[in-house]
Amino acid sequence: MVGSGLVFNRASAKSAPKQTVVNVAFKSTDPTQLTDFVYNTVDPTSADYHQYLTPTAFAAKFGQPDSYVQSLKAYLDNYHVQTTIYPGNLAAKVTGTPANVQKAFNAKYVAAKKGSQITTAYKLPGSLSSQIVAVIGLYATKPKPKTTKKPNAKAKKTTTHKHAAINQAVSTGLSTTDQKPDTALSGNAFSKKYGVAKFANAYQLNDLYSKGL
Repeated sequence: MVGSGLVFNRASAKSAPKQTVVNVAFKSTDPTQLTDFVYNTVDPTSADYHQYLTPTAFAAKFGQPDSYVQSLKAYLDNYHVQTTIYPGNLAAKVTGTPANVQKAFNAKYVAAKKGSQITTAYKLPGSLSSQIVAVIGLYATKPKPKTTKKPNAKAKKTTTHKHAAINQAVSTGLSTTDQKPDTALSGNAFSKKYGVAKFANAYQLNDLYSKGL
């Protein structure tokens, strides 16, 4: 297949490592003021009516400071994953192999208890974790069960069953459903169907960004 000056073949596509995409949502530096501003932009009686901000102005007023996002990016770079900070400094996209992404977030599989769902716990340094609302698309695989050998008995083959974990951000209280996401999606496909790209398309944010708003 030829496109944009690049040539790909099936052999190279198969040899390329599988990539996974995780979206990280940051806290606003002033959630109350941000909520008021959003409502004011659609209130004809407000002085902020239709006074939209550029991504740079939004980042300066409501987003995380550049020092924070650069610290997060530097930390994740140690695990050989790629981090892209979205304009506005309220979200980031992390791309890498499943193993490297899980190591970067110290992801742990959490078995479902009665009345609850399977989750994935993550852990980051306190200075970084405290400014994160949710990590979307992060899945840890279920550990293989430990087998004990019985004397004078033939070893039995065990089969592990992969569970498609229904992931939710740790301690965020976000609602979940029984619908399991397609974790086989790679690249931007996962983001477009479940993550930030889906949100951006639904609210036509790309059109605003293209106009510098």
